[in-house]
Amino acid sequence: MSMTHAPCFCLLWALSCGGCGASTNLLGDGESGVPVASDGATKVADGSAGSPTSLGASGGRASSAVGGQLSPPVSPEQLDAATAVCGATSWIFSGLVPNSRSLGGVPLPSGSVTCGRIYRGSQLANLGADGCGDFAALGIKSVIDLRTAAEAALTPSPECTFKQAQYVSAPMPIPYNLSPANYIADLHTNASVLAAFAVLGEVASYPVLFHCTYGRDRSGVLAALILRLLGASREVVMAEYMRTQQSGFGSAPMSLQATLDEIERLGGAEAFLLSIGVPAKAIAVLRAQSVTPVVP
Repeated sequence: MSMTHAPCFCLLWALSCGGCGASTNLLGDGESGVPVASDGATKVADGSAGSPTSLGASGGRASSAVGGQLSPPVSPEQLDAATAVCGATSWIFSGLVPNSRSLGGVPLPSGSVTCGRIYRGSQLANLGADGCGDFAALGIKSVIDLRTAAEAALTPSPECTFKQAQYVSAPMPIPYNLSPANYIADLHTNASVLAAFAVLGEVASYPVLFHCTYGRDRSGVLAALILRLLGASREVVMAEYMRTQQSGFGSAPMSLQATLDEIERLGGAEAFLLSIGVPAKAIAVLRAQSVTPVVP
């Protein structure tokens, strides 16, 4: 199947424009290096001005409240439509492993996340024969396990995954309360973040799957860090996180918002990663492996 991104980009323009009346930034305010004009108009890959996508007063934050929680202005359904460039669905493992999906097609200011390179999910114990077949078909070469040793021992991954992929343990604390403090503590588990980006920083590691127990909290924190590093807007990061609700799991959007605030407080994803010892070369490899530019 052709992976041209021009139709996808047009769709994203329409979604971000919201009928030419809204100012949601779907394409990005992260760290991809795409220049942004002083009036907030995003510059697309060829240097021409795209549709005005000013972050406005919210500074890129999702701001509509529902039941005391923040709701992203980009819906999971809109994100599903945008990521259709990678296939009919982002969900993987035939539904045997809930909340497992590809990040392929997630919109970035310079294009989108490359199809078939990065996956996120929940614990893999229930893969079964069909799921093992899916795992093999995806060609996953590396698994980053964000669970603690006790969790991994309680629900071990099936043998088929070990035969195919290297496993890297990068345990983060269990976020029992799903609070902002819990999420931020996971972000600041420096040794585990370093271990994850050591995998993401090697060409031979891809495709990569990272997972925790439910594929929501610790996986959500790592996904947010990766997507912001690639340039995804806060709205898109939040919408990708909220896809978890389609799996029947709850979510803690206020906690992920606090994590995004913390990443910004630290100077952005790249500054944070460099400060804890992630090599610049590893960041460059991740970007090269994970970003497909817009086709003019």
